[in-house]
Formats: sequence, C-alpha cells, structure tokens
Amino acid sequence: MKFKVHFSLYILAAMAVPFVGIAQTAQGPNYILLSDKYGDPGYVGLMAGYGARSIDDPMDGFSAGNLSGSEVASLFQKTCLAKPFDAAAYAEAMKSNAPEFRPTVANLPDFSAPKPLIGSFSVAATTLSQNVSDYGISDIWLGEDGENLNNRPFARFSGSLIITGPFGTKNSYAPQCNFIVKVNKITDSKELIDAVQAALPGFTATKRVEKPKYGYGIWLGSPIEGRIPRVTVTASKLNKPEQVVYLTIQLLPPGVVK
Repeated sequence: MKFKVHFSLYILAAMAVPFVGIAQTAQGPNYILLSDKYGDPGYVGLMAGYGARSIDDPMDGFSAGNLSGSEVASLFQKTCLAKPFDAAAYAEAMKSNAPEFRPTVANLPDFSAPKPLIGSFSVAATTLSQNVSDYGISDIWLGEDGENLNNRPFARFSGSLIITGPFGTKNSYAPQCNFIVKVNKITDSKELIDAVQAALPGFTATKRVEKPKYGYGIWLGSPIEGRIPRVTVTASKLNKPEQVVYLTIQLLPPGVVK
C-alpha cells in the first residue's frame, strides 16, 4: 500500500540503530526498523532522500505468518521482555525461540542534504543489523552509532499515515527492542493485549483501546536507574485477511514518564 507523505521537520526522539552484531549474517533490506518517541514503528533508510511524494509500506513485501495474538505476544515475551535491554540475551533468545528470523545486515550509504531544507550536513555510511523473517522484522538498539543516523530521512508509520522528517538523536528513546509482524489469525486485539498484559507483571496499564479495525495498549514499569520502561503494542487491519502487529519496549529518557 502506498501512503501519502506528511512531511514534518520535528526532530524525533533518537531511534538510531547499531544492533547486536551476529555471525553469519546475510544481506537484508537497506532500512532499519526503529520505534519513535510515541512507540510507533518507523524506518531509517526507507527513503533515499527528502521530498518523496509517496512511500511503500515495507510490510506489503512480507508474507503473513500463521500466528495468533497469544503466539505473537509469546515471541515478544521470550525475546524482548525476558531480559530486556540485554543484547546478548536477545541474540540467544532469537536463535532459540525465533530461528526463522534470520540475522541480516542493512547498508546505509553516505548521506547529505543541502540548504534550505534543514541546513547543510552529511553523515557517513554505516552497516547495521536486524533479524528478518518471511513475515516480519525484529531488532534491539542500545543507542550506539546515532551520529551516523542523525538527520537521515525517517518515516514513521502511525495508523494510515506516514510522517516523515529528519532522524535525531536528541532525547534518545534507547535502549529499545522491537517486533513487527504480518499475520493472519488476529481478528480482534483482545487476545493479543491480554497476552502482553500477562507477560508484564509489575507494569501498570496506562492505555488500552480495542476497536473493530485496530487496537493498542501501553504499559509503564518501575524505574530503572531513573528511567521508565514502556511497552507499546499496536494491531492494525483487524478487518482484513492479513493484519500487522507492532510491539516495542523502550527505556524512556530521564524525566519522561509517558
């Protein structure tokens, strides 16, 4: 599906990427999945430059996995929640619990943009890693290498909209662990949200919405060195044969509590 682009020059909370380096990686898509400051999915590298009139949804290129809401939540719990923000544990959990998610690398080239868009700047090429299956993407980002992502075009998917702007490292919402999947067995969001809730003992639900076409939930945990962990889950296209589910856990910057 192509989305109309809504351009905004806000500086996003930093969702940069170097992910865990894993041996025997293959070439993957040359964009990186990242969560924005709202817990929505976004991508660095999806746009070659600024000024795009339309953008393809990356999930259109994936096949639907035959997973239920509880099965998706279980994958997220085993890989991202069991030992949150532990890169080595994440890598091992992916191998043990989601071997269909193959370690891949994404190559982002040198990037520059002239005035008057957002000022003249350039950033160096970088190679980043994430895990890709036939039905989705997962990754963990601990905040490294943000200088090579700063000011690159960033596309954030929020419902039926894409909002684009420069990626920024200020107020970085890292570390974070992310999962986006296309599935075909989630016809309502209740089972999914209930299963995520059950995997979050000690977390407080701050928002829960269940609609015929979509649903989402947000939970906050106890502070970790003064920073609040936040889990966000969104499910969309629930009235369609194939649905998209996004799950993320982020450690909010100091002073941010929602």
